[in-house]
Amino acid sequence: MVRVQQLSELEEVIDYCTLPMESPIADGRRELIRNMWNERIKGTKRNVEVWQALLAVRELVLPPNEDRDTWIKFAKLCWKSGRISQAKSTLVKLLQFDPESSPELTLYHGHPQVVLAYLKYQYAVGDELKRKDAFSRLQDLSVQIATATNSYSGMLVSHGAISNAGVPLTARVYLTLASWKRALSPGLDDDAIQEILVSYKNATLSAKDWGKAWHSWALFNTEVMSRYTLRGRPDIAGKYVVAAVTGYFYSIACASTTKGVDDSLQDILRLLTLWFNHGATSEVQMALEKGFTLVKIEMWLVVLPQIIARIHSNNRIVRELIQELLVRIGKGHPQVRNFLLRLINYDLDVQLEYLCCFLVKFTRFLHCYSDCHRITVVALITK
Repeated sequence: MVRVQQLSELEEVIDYCTLPMESPIADGRRELIRNMWNERIKGTKRNVEVWQALLAVRELVLPPNEDRDTWIKFAKLCWKSGRISQAKSTLVKLLQFDPESSPELTLYHGHPQVVLAYLKYQYAVGDELKRKDAFSRLQDLSVQIATATNSYSGMLVSHGAISNAGVPLTARVYLTLASWKRALSPGLDDDAIQEILVSYKNATLSAKDWGKAWHSWALFNTEVMSRYTLRGRPDIAGKYVVAAVTGYFYSIACASTTKGVDDSLQDILRLLTLWFNHGATSEVQMALEKGFTLVKIEMWLVVLPQIIARIHSNNRIVRELIQELLVRIGKGHPQVRNFLLRLINYDLDVQLEYLCCFLVKFTRFLHCYSDCHRITVVALITK
């Protein structure tokens, strides 16, 4: 199959070469071929030999510097497959110089996206000293990008500052900085915590629709909160709850528009834990009320039993928020009403007062609520 695809793309290469220059129609045709190659290789087996065979054909007309995303993915595939020297040679080809053999040239002579890929390679295959050096160089790169002049920023955009998957390069740099700092700081003192939080926050600000950044931000805030709680400092730990709750909401909202519920289930469960444990405070309550407007109702269906299990919470604020959420779910999914009625009939240990209170509220929002169910609710309330 690889040989057949090579022959097919060889025909496309010939077509690419024979197109006339300085023709809008021909330029459109070239762009169509390039897009077709990019989409095709996404479905190709993640194997070094397969990718190398296909890229060798494309390189006849498309230099690596004009197809950076694909070649960077190929370099990453090489070092993950243990082909370290091939990964390095690919990145050196993109940089157009070897940082190790040409110390007079700094990494910043290369394209920022390629520089980031080379630093990731150095961090992945290097020892502790090289990892720290890669982190230091990445810090310099982040400062360079952040403080760049308007003209240089325009150049970055035109040359690929928006990296693969539509995520800004700045956001990827900050996210990488945070994860490396966390790995290089096993003790995690207060200064390291603040530095990591700043990097994660900058990543979310640079790409507000990037779920990975919000997920990492929320997860680290949760980790810091747990750390201070274990140290017996609940006053400091509480400061990180709101940030974690907000981060999980944005992460879930981004996942609902991209990958779906399954990929955000763990974030939903972590959010429920924070809600039930810390939802009594006014700051967390405000964050929850705001967050509920960000997430699609369908995302809560997968954890509906966990939500209903807390409907009899002793905390009034938590209990009311649960009832409001169930009402919103019921407006779009009336089958929730039937589920609660069956729960009341079969589970005698459930506190009926709270379930019936919810069902009464629910009837105000559903015009299709049947007389039979109204009679059932009244009968339960008067038990």
